[in-house]
Amino acid sequence: METKHLKCRLQARDKEIIEFLNTCKCADTQTLANIFFNGGLRTTQVRLQKLKCNDYIKAFRPGLLEQNIYYIKNKPKSYKHALKVTQFIGELHKLGIEIIKYKVPYKISNIIADGLLVIKINGDVKILFLEAELQKYFNLTKYQDLYYSRAWKEVFPIFPSIVVVTDKKIETDNKFNIVKVDTEFKNIESLLISV
Repeated sequence: METKHLKCRLQARDKEIIEFLNTCKCADTQTLANIFFNGGLRTTQVRLQKLKCNDYIKAFRPGLLEQNIYYIKNKPKSYKHALKVTQFIGELHKLGIEIIKYKVPYKISNIIADGLLVIKINGDVKILFLEAELQKYFNLTKYQDLYYSRAWKEVFPIFPSIVVVTDKKIETDNKFNIVKVDTEFKNIESLLISV
């Protein structure tokens, strides 16, 4: 027997969740818990289920033992990549790092970064380019080209740090502050001292 769900009234937090999913394509339950529910998984599951039943958001589960992945319009084709970006944002929230602004993806000059984040760590404002590399290797050349084009000077007071979420080796250059974070986020606390 099918149960009818009463329309739920959207709260401010619900609107923020919807906006986040619209901007970032998708997120898993734990990430949304970290960002919007102070890590409370059960509360998150109950609210997301209500939003899903009322057709505000959609969800799929990639595997039997995996978390639900939430999205708005169409199921993202490269959802694993998009998930790493949103999981990174969720991990920052877990560390208590204030996210002032984020843009996913971010285009500047002729390059596209997976994201741009403006964060506050220990009272200092930091600007980060974010790259999530699950299949490919980190492309340092595009950042070198941006650096020498000087186009970044029209937007930023200093060249942003580059955070690369990957398990692969990455190329570095002493002109840049490049921080490597593993895909399981085991070393994410290194951001606190590295950016």
